[in-house]
Amino acid sequence: MASEFFLLASLLLIGIVFFSIFQIYTSIQSSQTKEAEVRTDAEIIASLIYKISKDPSSYLQYCLNVPLSNITVENGVLRYESRSYKFAFLIPEKVEKSELVETTKVCFVKKGDTIILSKEKEVGCNFNGICEAEECKSNCPDCYGPNSICLNDGFCNINIGENCKNSADCSCNVFGLNYVCCPENPSSNKYGCVYLSEKKKKGQECYCDEECGSNLKCNPVDSSFTAYKKACCEEGKSWNGSECIEGQINYCPSDTPCKRGWPGHKGELLFINEPNFACDLFEICHPTTQKIVEESYKCCINECNGDCHSYCKEALKYSGYDNDKSNEKLKYCMGLYITSGFGPARRWMFGYDLAEVCCAGIDYCLEAGGKPDYLGKCLPLVEGTPLDKLPCKGKVSIYPVGWKSDSNIEENSCYFSDLPAHVNYGILKTGVCADYSVAVTTALRAAGYKKDEVFTAVGPMHAYNIVKFPGQNKYVIIDTTGNNGANWRPGQDPTNWYPHCKYYECMNDNGYFNCPPKSEVWGC
Repeated sequence: MASEFFLLASLLLIGIVFFSIFQIYTSIQSSQTKEAEVRTDAEIIASLIYKISKDPSSYLQYCLNVPLSNITVENGVLRYESRSYKFAFLIPEKVEKSELVETTKVCFVKKGDTIILSKEKEVGCNFNGICEAEECKSNCPDCYGPNSICLNDGFCNINIGENCKNSADCSCNVFGLNYVCCPENPSSNKYGCVYLSEKKKKGQECYCDEECGSNLKCNPVDSSFTAYKKACCEEGKSWNGSECIEGQINYCPSDTPCKRGWPGHKGELLFINEPNFACDLFEICHPTTQKIVEESYKCCINECNGDCHSYCKEALKYSGYDNDKSNEKLKYCMGLYITSGFGPARRWMFGYDLAEVCCAGIDYCLEAGGKPDYLGKCLPLVEGTPLDKLPCKGKVSIYPVGWKSDSNIEENSCYFSDLPAHVNYGILKTGVCADYSVAVTTALRAAGYKKDEVFTAVGPMHAYNIVKFPGQNKYVIIDTTGNNGANWRPGQDPTNWYPHCKYYECMNDNGYFNCPPKSEVWGC
């Protein structure tokens, strides 16, 4: 009996020992698990800070729910404390000093190069797409432009785009009598004001009319002069290096509100693939647009000297200008030359910029023949264009999101975006459907086509043009996307791959228009 008792007691003692060891092990494992969880939470916050710091957007806000914790940031160090565990990580020094005590939410707010940590979203920004008066002073994206509700409220907020030209809140009078308003001038201050000891004289370089002396305007220079882009001359004249001469072409029609283009943020706010101001897209008066119009003019008056594209003779013949030298026939000839130049002649734009679709990771990249490894990259390239110099780095600006600088292409992004006309045919020389459509509308308007004679038309997942040529009683559909090779004739649809008659929105530099009824469009 005694031996059995001792055996039972020994087994019981061994069980107690093993149970105690198991409890200790479990406790250690639980402690290590909790510590790992807290460390993971801290690492997530540090990682988000790094990602946000590298994001090209000038404004960004993101909130994250966390366990009850204390978070402090000072001198480039993030300290995270939760459930008695503490961790520290190095982070970018651009994060402002912050202290969040007993918080269950951390919000990251990026403004320019600065990042702020707080417990709640930034006060005043509701991100509902509508600018409200109280949001104007909070640099809210809904008010970028600036939105008209922010104008004349007594506060000049340059962070949302206000300047002396678009808002009375930013008057140059506060700086003195010798300051003029000219945000286009690179030397202007943050309000867009420039100091001039005296107004500029005839032939001197300028950026806007306000810089020029009495009876002078800041006009684009003659194409023979290349030292700078604009000079002070009488209205309608251009500087050729020695004098102001009469221009042959009125490339800046009186019925356009877009006397200046990007980045002026003027005109009605339009939407094709993203919000953009009409004058930022349809740059009717841009010097690059002028050169296209001048070339079409030279074709039609037989002064090409070998510098016109191969469809010049067809434009002359089909328009009838070779036999009838009327202004209407000239306008018709120039219109045909321009549309062919963006189409089969491949003069100013060529190919299809699938790279911007792939860079943005849009499914159409693969549907249109792109490879899976193109996603997130500026690929495929279009031969003869500078796409190889364009990085794929997301959104870099607003109005539009993909373009920031004409002088340094690497500051821009290959990201899917509706770009200004001069970028499409003057810099990148390629684009997607919206870019081709904007280019055609811009050049035809500059060539004298009225605001109700040419439109960028938007249909399901596509953009193209609707144009009424002189002498025609109906509009014709034109689609130059990717240099479509169709010969456009009344009654013919430009392609058979897309239902062009299903357009539902029309626009140009004057904003939105009611589209022509189908009964007034050839082929519909």
